Amino acid sequence: MPAGNRIERVLIIESHPIVRKGLRDLIAEQRDLEFAGEAEDAAEALNAIRSVKPDIIITGISLKSGNGLDLIKEIKALFPGLPILVFSGYDELVFAERAVHAGAMGYVMKSENVSVLLTAMRTVLAGRIYVSKELAGSILSTALKKKPQKKQTALERLTDRELEIFQSMASGCKADQIVRKLNVSTSTVYTHLTHIKKKLGLKSNYDLLRFALHWHLHK
Repeated sequence: MPAGNRIERVLIIESHPIVRKGLRDLIAEQRDLEFAGEAEDAAEALNAIRSVKPDIIITGISLKSGNGLDLIKEIKALFPGLPILVFSGYDELVFAERAVHAGAMGYVMKSENVSVLLTAMRTVLAGRIYVSKELAGSILSTALKKKPQKKQTALERLTDRELEIFQSMASGCKADQIVRKLNVSTSTVYTHLTHIKKKLGLKSNYDLLRFALHWHLHK
């Protein structure tokens, strides 16, 4: 338990009810942690932060509405001292550095053991960054700067917005659904799709959809 027997209050931002319950139950078992509240999208999250004043936030990347990376940036702008830990099913090789660059202090994949998540939470609460051993060296040594273009994987070349559109496609969203979800014009979405295809070396929308669905099934 932290010095002074301080109990840290945890706010959970997660779109899946089962995952939220699992996190609540886990937190309830810890003497130094306390469940402060939960939210399933960005708007609820910001209201909850103002209301319950948590000591740490656990958030996913994919929310019921909105995007986790955008939410992290907004939280850091409004509450710069509030530590954020990302708990996600998405591949850390694609998302962890983006999340830390956006303002998160840690990234844990949902496939990890419970002990890893607890260690990450306490590390972040202590003011230190937590990522896997595989990523720690590269992220810290480059001081959160992007890798040289030639060393990036295909998905790492995508901007945050392009990656968000790619995620939406992988989840089965059609172009008109992405337009409504992101509140942008149809031409903007198709421009992004053109850029995504070029960066991924794909020729058609069908090839892109197939690539996205394959990525979603094997992430």
